[in-house]
Amino acid sequence: MEGEGKNPLYAECPGEPNILLTPDTPEKEEIRWFNASKFTCYWRIQAPADHYIGVNLTNMEGFKCEQSCYSFVEIKYGNMANSGPRFCCDLPKETLYTEVVGHEVIIITHGYKPGNYSVNLSYSITK
Repeated sequence: MEGEGKNPLYAECPGEPNILLTPDTPEKEEIRWFNASKFTCYWRIQAPADHYIGVNLTNMEGFKCEQSCYSFVEIKYGNMANSGPRFCCDLPKETLYTEVVGHEVIIITHGYKPGNYSVNLSYSITK
């Protein structure tokens, strides 16, 4: 049956789940948007082994500013065993860079209330 196994309350995650930045394509800017009741989406940004990755979160809409930050954008760019910083109110004041070369960045977006959400991100690599 068509759509079997899919929960209509959950959004399809937009965009490619894996992003590879190279010296030929060292930058990428994206706007990802959702219109759903609930969602959790993951993206992995990778670069060559001798490069750092920078992530700049320039805009978020729909993520409610609450004390517990239930709907959020999380950027994991250091130790992947730990949670990264979560943003639901204020944007980071500067670009977030990986701590070691050749590392990857994981972007997690989570929304738990119905509504329209959007995230503007830019990624870049540097030596």
